Amino acid sequence: MNMENTFNQTSQPDAEPAAVHNTIFSPTAAEPDMSYIIRKIDQIMADSQYIRDALAQLEHAEGAAAMAIGNIVENRENTNQRMIELLQKLLDNLKPQQLDTDVAKLDRIQQILAAVDMDEDYKFDILNQVIQRLF
Repeated sequence: MNMENTFNQTSQPDAEPAAVHNTIFSPTAAEPDMSYIIRKIDQIMADSQYIRDALAQLEHAEGAAAMAIGNIVENRENTNQRMIELLQKLLDNLKPQQLDTDVAKLDRIQQILAAVDMDEDYKFDILNQVIQRLF
């Protein structure tokens, strides 16, 4: 098998599973949801057919052809890693952002103290004690 045939067989869209080709977001979708992103990560992680195909081709390849197949697999893995990183960032952005519980408690105490009619120095002392206990 010559190098051109090896490259063509490895890089043909028909030779790769649809899961990898479908990792691009639809231009009509406003924003992917969590389940879509998780499915895509799972598909990328489960797709190993191209590695099996490359190993089968390596049995018959020598020299430059073998190096080319190895480079293709390596580049494909790098692409998959970057895609997973991107999808992970998108997933992190979709997760609800929660305030730190201590900060939320402090905000609530400040609201209560602001609404209560009492001496400002006393409010300050209460707030200081709360801050010392929380942090």
